Amino acid sequence: MRLDDITTHIRLRSAWEAVDLGFAMVQHYWRDVWPTWTLLLFSISALVWFLLPVTAKPYAPLLVWWLKPFYDRVLLQIYSQRLFNQPVSTASIVNQLPHLLSHSGLFAALTWRRLSPSRGFNLPIWQLEQLRGKARKARQHLLHLHAYSYAVWLIVACAHLEYVLIFSLYALIVF
Repeated sequence: MRLDDITTHIRLRSAWEAVDLGFAMVQHYWRDVWPTWTLLLFSISALVWFLLPVTAKPYAPLLVWWLKPFYDRVLLQIYSQRLFNQPVSTASIVNQLPHLLSHSGLFAALTWRRLSPSRGFNLPIWQLEQLRGKARKARQHLLHLHAYSYAVWLIVACAHLEYVLIFSLYALIVF
């Protein structure tokens, strides 16, 4: 990735401006994200559904939800490539899956960091910068000084919105 190819204006932003930039990127790059993300989500959901025994089928949605840190890594990969004006295709993302599984802190995100409210905020440090050890701790500490509370509140708000949508869909199916 070259800084000359970046598609946004690089400047120091306040925490809320950074949130706004993130939402603008989601709106702008949705055509690149939805096919890959939908294919990934449906294939993992089908795999979970078919591999679970009949007695454990009610826990399938919980397992799909628990694997959410994996989906986050795919989304970050797509957005980071589009930010640097690189072409993104479903095939290229599928080819990058082994690297995303092994070099992005996925095991930690699925175990002891799964319920951490700053998991998504720290993800670029783990996946894009690939920092480990003291360098990762120093970078996280620096970022947490300036924007941690904004990131956590954004995650809390988005999680509540997600739960409202899920329960609304469930109620629609039941009724």
